[in-house]
Amino acid sequence: AGTIEDGESPRQTAERELLEEAGAIAKRWTELGEIFTSPGVFRERMFLFLAEDLTLTNTEHETEEVISVHWKPVDEVLAWTDGGEIKDAKTLIAINYWRSNHQIE
Repeated sequence: AGTIEDGESPRQTAERELLEEAGAIAKRWTELGEIFTSPGVFRERMFLFLAEDLTLTNTEHETEEVISVHWKPVDEVLAWTDGGEIKDAKTLIAINYWRSNHQIE
């Protein structure tokens, strides 16, 4: 997640944040949807993307950020979603948007 800078599109922000926080560059991007984080309280919107065909490089964390990146197989992430281990709303929504458009074997 990140703030859209002046002149940036939501996709450009996603690309920048993926590099900064996860140290990855994606060759393919799919827009999953847009959500309001807290309707009735804030006007903040989030744009959700799927980044695929990743090339890993160095992260560019900001000095105050404490981020730990863990690459996991999709079946493990789906099990965490179903089991309640993932509590972050934007992550749950993004995973379920993705799931609704993919067949899981």
